Amino acid sequence: MKHGDSTEHAIPLVSSLGFLLIFEYAILGAHGSETRGFHTPFADLNWRFADLVISIPQFGSLVVSLGIVVGLSFMLNRTRIGRALRATAESPDTATLMGVEVTKIVPVVFVLTGLLCGLAGSIFAINYSEVSPYMGDHVGTKAIAAMVIGGLGSVWGAIAGGLIVGISETFSIHFFGASSSQITVWGLLLVLLVFRPSGLFGHNAIGKGKF
Repeated sequence: MKHGDSTEHAIPLVSSLGFLLIFEYAILGAHGSETRGFHTPFADLNWRFADLVISIPQFGSLVVSLGIVVGLSFMLNRTRIGRALRATAESPDTATLMGVEVTKIVPVVFVLTGLLCGLAGSIFAINYSEVSPYMGDHVGTKAIAAMVIGGLGSVWGAIAGGLIVGISETFSIHFFGASSSQITVWGLLLVLLVFRPSGLFGHNAIGKGKF
């Protein structure tokens, strides 16, 4: 399917789901479906700040995550490839007219997102000291909710959406029990889609600062 097809916007979604199934079943065939634990260095070392307890892996994950966000934001706003990515996301046809080779940008996006997803999966596994073929399913749905709540196309909006999802889950579990967390997150997403479909920091809200 070439650029310009009516189905072009569905290509990334369908191909991503296809790769997800391929990798998931490849791991299932090679290693089975059991969750496997492993030893994480410094997992037993904790830092205490008043009533807050944070482990070394958690602190390291926070630092790495913040570094990724800052680096990604810098790349999208300050580099040539970042501006090309933004232009392609905004309007592929206009980007083509401005000299951007859209057909070369798309593979770059796939590679970049694949690397970021792999790094995110590694951070997740280190924090829980276990891996499973299905470990991304639960986190992936929450990530989608956070992305939509924060606003599509906004890096910092995704961070804000993640914080909102995490905080709402924590309060929901504290006051109503663990079984209510999913209802709270998806209920919040539904309300936001009704009253603000673009998300809290979506394109309509922040104009030129889309990324």
